[in-house]
Amino acid sequence: MNPPCFAVVFNEGEYMYYVYILFCSDKRTYIGSTKDLKDRIKRHQLGYIPATKKDYQ
Repeated sequence: MNPPCFAVVFNEGEYMYYVYILFCSDKRTYIGSTKDLKDRIKRHQLGYIPATKKDYQ
């Protein structure tokens, strides 16, 4: 099951940054930032991010 995700986009010159919030299965929220939102969400889903690893397994 994938936790819901909320993302905000910031455009700084030629770069776009995303600030995102994951709502974890144990009622925690995880706040992160990245330049590549699709890749970062994929990394969460594959368990590469220790803080949210259990939420995707």
